[in-house]
Amino acid sequence: ARQKLFCWDNEGASNQLAEYLFQMGHRHVAFLGNFTDETNITNKEQELRRAYFGLAAKRLGMDVSHWKWEHSSSSITEWHRTNPEVTAVVAWNEHTGIAFLQAAASHGITVPDEISVVTFDSTSNCDHAYPPLTAAYQPLEAMSFEAVDFLIQTIEGDSDSTATIDFSPRHFPARLDIRASVARPRIHSQS
Repeated sequence: ARQKLFCWDNEGASNQLAEYLFQMGHRHVAFLGNFTDETNITNKEQELRRAYFGLAAKRLGMDVSHWKWEHSSSSITEWHRTNPEVTAVVAWNEHTGIAFLQAAASHGITVPDEISVVTFDSTSNCDHAYPPLTAAYQPLEAMSFEAVDFLIQTIEGDSDSTATIDFSPRHFPARLDIRASVARPRIHSQS
């Protein structure tokens, strides 16, 4: 059976996030993930985003550390104290980004004054976070409509018409939704 892939541009989103942080003056960044099971599809998505972001940041000369953060607010103060060079974090999805904002606030760490935060998967939740969370937008609605349209076309078509269906992958470009969670670092650490 032939398959059609509907893909979001994780690489493009990673490039946009890295370039924006770089333009804002960030040189030391932590990638926030919460890996638990390497065979889990969610963790594969995290790893893909981590790898793409790492490559984009490296091309720009940024240092990226990887922080396996389990959404535990108790570890955030110690991590922030022992990693003063890190001026921004990149959350692998909006749920992790919003949880980080909440944990930082509960421990008196101000975003974006003390640390900037960006994430993948811009949703309306990012608009309502405090502060509103800068994020790479994934066009889920457009992807869904196109996938359903493709499915209907495939089901309703006869064997002659399915031969003309385009099965090539369809990539949906990312866009950066800039909100209030990023500021220039107070102190630029040496690169």
